[in-house]
Amino acid sequence: MSVLVLFLAICTWTANAASTGASDGLLFRPDYTLDNEAGGWLKFHPIPLKWSQAALRCHHEGAILASPLNEGLSRALGAIMEVHGITSSPVFTGTGAIYTTNEYQSMEGVPISDMCLTWAAEPPATDTTRYCIAMNANGTVTAVPCTDHHPFFCYRKKGVRELNKCGTVDPEYVFNLKTGSCYKTSKQRLSWEEAYTSCATDGAHLAVINSQQEAEVLNDIRRKIFEKETVHVGIRSWNREWITVQGQSLEEAGYSKWHKGEPNNDGGVENCGSMYENVKDLDDGVLNDVPCDGPRHFICEIESPKEAKDGNTLAKKMWR
Repeated sequence: MSVLVLFLAICTWTANAASTGASDGLLFRPDYTLDNEAGGWLKFHPIPLKWSQAALRCHHEGAILASPLNEGLSRALGAIMEVHGITSSPVFTGTGAIYTTNEYQSMEGVPISDMCLTWAAEPPATDTTRYCIAMNANGTVTAVPCTDHHPFFCYRKKGVRELNKCGTVDPEYVFNLKTGSCYKTSKQRLSWEEAYTSCATDGAHLAVINSQQEAEVLNDIRRKIFEKETVHVGIRSWNREWITVQGQSLEEAGYSKWHKGEPNNDGGVENCGSMYENVKDLDDGVLNDVPCDGPRHFICEIESPKEAKDGNTLAKKMWR
């Protein structure tokens, strides 16, 4: 099919006045911004990914890959692109040949024939390559291979599931009153770096032990779910200086209890931290250094407000 510019003037748009602000965004996630014209929350991801990776990233954040389904969304996406100086590279939308070649629809299941699009380059009709739709800075859209790498937007429509008390849409995070944090255990074994990314995608971090009490809580979770397995936690060695993923030394974080003889940097490759099964004290979890590329289960943590960590009456009411 030849490249052409096509505008479907028959489309009818409706739009509301835009409203953005951190206080509104906190109703969903603090890294998303509410735009009333778009009808929900948006987040721009400037680091290019393949379409499938971008879609999965949005899914893990409790959102979907954004598509210009209406004028409000289209204008909002264009405005954010302008703010970020996106002028040459297109940005992935949530529309493409998702399940089969040449059948184009959005993540919400809206067929491309029902969208009001201005094409800069339409998908070839006879090409077996799977194409996804990217948006240009001028508001036109272009068909690009789904395996290309582009920035993208995540979108969460207003009125779709409220946040739970852990500040996430993920029901697998469980609040613990003793520590004032929410924890989620992994379903698969990953390297330390992959585990770090998995937690970060949730708006969380690899669990950081801040006290003896938290060590006991995490060890109970570890033993209950993973029995005697060693699990990744949020500490890493930088030139043999152990730092948490929040930038503190272990002493500053509040817990620096290692298994006897650890950290020993066995083989010169043990630069990541884990929680270890201490067979001599079954009520205690201690630290151990391990190779970063070793696949292990892990625990993600979302910290609650300080009031909940203090364990006062107000916090207990908040998190019931």
